[in-house]
Amino acid sequence: MIWRLALLASAAAAAQASAPVIAGDAQRGAEVFQAQGCVECHRVRGTGAVVSRAPDLGLRRGRDMSPATLAALMWNHAPTMWKAMDSQRVERRPLSSQDAADLFVYFYAAGFFDPPGDAGRGKALFREKGCEGCHAAGKARPVAEWTAVDDPIRLAGQMWNHASRMQEAMGKQNIPSPTLTAQDLRDLCVYAQNLPQARGRTPEFKLEQPETGEELFRTKGCAECHAGRQSLVGKLGQKSLTEIAAALWNHSPKIIPMPPPLTEAEMRQLLSYVWAKQFLDGDGSVTRGKGVFARKNCAACHAGSGGAPALPTAGGPIPHP
Repeated sequence: MIWRLALLASAAAAAQASAPVIAGDAQRGAEVFQAQGCVECHRVRGTGAVVSRAPDLGLRRGRDMSPATLAALMWNHAPTMWKAMDSQRVERRPLSSQDAADLFVYFYAAGFFDPPGDAGRGKALFREKGCEGCHAAGKARPVAEWTAVDDPIRLAGQMWNHASRMQEAMGKQNIPSPTLTAQDLRDLCVYAQNLPQARGRTPEFKLEQPETGEELFRTKGCAECHAGRQSLVGKLGQKSLTEIAAALWNHSPKIIPMPPPLTEAEMRQLLSYVWAKQFLDGDGSVTRGKGVFARKNCAACHAGSGGAPALPTAGGPIPHP
């Protein structure tokens, strides 16, 4: 069940920084959520258990939520969950590393790691930032058709591409390009998501293997500027994708000549390379982890003589408790 995601995340946090990131897919994660029986107790943004016996895993959390925080929460919650599952005769099914990765991005797509937005503020911003001058006047795609607001990586790509085109169009009219904070963008997204025409759309999210974006980072010219003190390494891990999308929007007009457009696949590869590995690896320490392992007396069971299974390794199924 979902608690095994915590065990996987705990093992990943203790792994070396060079450990490979497993690509995940939100659509597969939704299927795992169903197949593993998670929906018998949990909901995700209101979808799932008819009678919710456990928290909605799609509710947005605070800024301090991270993979490591999720792992700790699930670890602490596990005994209560096991007891509830046993009383309801819910089978504890094995969960592979790939299953866990897919569940992770499924939760992310549902807004699990992004602070909440406000539809009312988003509607006001849509007017104040001048968006309605084009998007409500037939000059650009209507806001109700903004499908990118349901996929954080697609949103980042469209913000990047649209900023360049809009900069050129607004420059011809001597209109300054508006800047957006991450909160502004969240509010605009929630406004778009709550329009009658947009309700019911399924959140999407998909990560690629980070290595696929490394060559793109060079060929697109990113590496020419983002090196040395301007390197992105270590700077993006604590940022949400909405924060990155807003930064891309604000950064684009400052690049001369205008940056090349990116396809959705290219943006997915690039962000999987420059963001996902940092976000998933976190800032854990092997030395501190070794100390925690000793202080919490994990070795009493997990050192080969206590009868408990060895800690899971990347790629293998997570054993039953």
